[in-house]
Amino acid sequence: MKDYQLYTFDEKWNGKYHKISLPWWANWANLSTYFKYPQEVRTLIYTTNAIENFNRQPQLEILFDDRLPD
Repeated sequence: MKDYQLYTFDEKWNGKYHKISLPWWANWANLSTYFKYPQEVRTLIYTTNAIENFNRQPQLEILFDDRLPD
């Protein structure tokens, strides 16, 4: 059975935003694993992803910079 919090989320937001819970239902196996970690660990995971995205941004800017020769 799906987690109670997902049902609560669905009841709260699905009336106003009809498609908001569809990705959550489709990916609940992965998301529920993530939510089993303590808050401190989840924050580290989230922060690590943010740092990786931040560090990737200069690479993308260099890749698409027209001022650099081919």
